[in-house]
Amino acid sequence: MIDSATVTYAPNPVKTRKTYNKIATSLKYLYVSGFYSGKELRNLGIAPSTYSSWRNTDFSRYLCFKLDSGLTPDELKMILSNKKLRAILRVSTTIIKIFSKISKKSLFSGARRFKDLVITTITKARDSLKLDLACRFFHISPSTFHSWSKQVKNKCLDSTFNLCLRIWPNQLTKTEVNAVKTVCSDPSRRGWPLIAFYYRAFRDNLISFSLNTFYKYAACLGLSRITPKKKRYPAGIRADAPNKVWHLDVMKFKTMDNKWSFIHILVDNFSRMILAYRVSLKLEAANTLSCLREAYYKYIDNTPLSEHEPVLLISDGGAENTATEVKTYLSTVPIKQLIAQKDISFSNSMVEAVNKSLKYNSFFQANLIDHNALVKHLAAAIPEFNSERPLGVLEGLTPEQAYNGEKIDMQIVRTRLDEAAKRRIRENQDSKCVVCTVE
Repeated sequence: MIDSATVTYAPNPVKTRKTYNKIATSLKYLYVSGFYSGKELRNLGIAPSTYSSWRNTDFSRYLCFKLDSGLTPDELKMILSNKKLRAILRVSTTIIKIFSKISKKSLFSGARRFKDLVITTITKARDSLKLDLACRFFHISPSTFHSWSKQVKNKCLDSTFNLCLRIWPNQLTKTEVNAVKTVCSDPSRRGWPLIAFYYRAFRDNLISFSLNTFYKYAACLGLSRITPKKKRYPAGIRADAPNKVWHLDVMKFKTMDNKWSFIHILVDNFSRMILAYRVSLKLEAANTLSCLREAYYKYIDNTPLSEHEPVLLISDGGAENTATEVKTYLSTVPIKQLIAQKDISFSNSMVEAVNKSLKYNSFFQANLIDHNALVKHLAAAIPEFNSERPLGVLEGLTPEQAYNGEKIDMQIVRTRLDEAAKRRIRENQDSKCVVCTVE
């Protein structure tokens, strides 16, 4: 005898009813009327077994039946009997599809996004309409139509943009595309912006093409950084040489143990180079004084006073910058302190930008557990900022290079870009496409 307490009963399986996609009656009628072909329906994901029975459908039994365009079946019959009107209806239907799939109401951008659909529509409509008129519906020119037709016909998987390398040889070669991927995937520089990657790779002769091309391929390869649009402010003070204007500021940073650290940073205006820094657990004027002394003895003390004008030191009005010991020291050296937005109308945005760059591109990329971890990280982050990472505002120079007076020879750059372009064209024209239809 079986003990009822040991018996388990499996619940009856719940029968789920299979759901089917409902197809609009208007689409069925357009297929039966010859407006859509079987190939176009298959492209929409409709199987031949589904639309094969539509030709036997009696549409007269549908009351108040209208097409998506608002036409009745009788009105459609009248239009379909006229080839020109039929072509216009096909174009109008395509335009409605494009507008339903794009957010910006720009027909040209939508047509560029759905090139295959546009080219197919114009190709079928040009038998009844002039090519110029059919193109005008999509706000494109006949030359654009022919160019897009080539792109649709000659797709190539070897290209980043699916364009045949032999027809469009100005594209980057496979080696150059791989270089972009390698450069932007360096884990030791994951906090760098794209412009820094570009100038570093260009300086190391890893790539030889323009910054705009680098941005374009990085976006297509999914390597772009998502950054909010920056508000543009009027330009502040700009020095024409090193050690004419300095900026001093304190950055607060909270480590993972929930404690604040205070980082005093002294930056040169001309080169954006960090001249000195101090980090401590307390906000003290002694750290400000230590930064000033280090920068003065390292960068100015060896310069004859007759050859050097007094340095303008811009800081905020915090107690750590205006303490008695700081003012006493500044009175003994050729450094004149100005308080931002008090003695001058400009803000201290130069050093604040450096602080922001360090915080978001360096500190937040590392797991800084406590104050000691921050101190060790700064010992490597500051030299990297000064000597390794190129800045776009300095046209690819590092702050240290700009401070030392180095300049970029644009003639050499242009020659290098021209030679790379010629080499790129030869290599792409000699390439063997696997998918494209060009022999």
